[in-house]
Amino acid sequence: MVIRAALLALLAAALPAAAFSPGFAVPATLTADQAEAPGDYPLPLGPWAGGSLPVQVVEGQVTRRAWRLEAPGQTTLALLAPLRAALVDQGYTVLLDCAAEACGGFDFRFATPVLPEPEMHVDLGDFRFVAARRETAAGVQAVSLMVSRSATAGHVQIVTVDPLPPAAPA
Repeated sequence: MVIRAALLALLAAALPAAAFSPGFAVPATLTADQAEAPGDYPLPLGPWAGGSLPVQVVEGQVTRRAWRLEAPGQTTLALLAPLRAALVDQGYTVLLDCAAEACGGFDFRFATPVLPEPEMHVDLGDFRFVAARRETAAGVQAVSLMVSRSATAGHVQIVTVDPLPPAAPA
């Protein structure tokens, strides 16, 4: 029994942790899905200040996705809160959690990689951003959430960076 538990723990540590995948409480339409491997992503670590955006470049499998949510009248906080809670529940540490002006407004938005319209809409006066990461046996996983809204819908962009599998020996 002890050996079986030890083998299961060893197997779990060797397998890569699943990438973050959102669950939306309202109907959502995927508007963009881009992936690159290997790739890198400048994960924002703080708000725009002093003419720059502090970032940590994270490397691995970079996936950029955006959704349009059927959520008229919902606030950006209402859209963001369950996604942020899911990150924390999955063991991510939140590094940055800010709203429009507190993020740095226009400067933050344009210093942060965002998919173009119409795939992702960002209202410069009403957006929220979260950056998070976690350590796994396979390496660092990072996630950023950009949430905004228009008069008729919510808009969510999620960028994930997952470790690449080790290269096979030559």
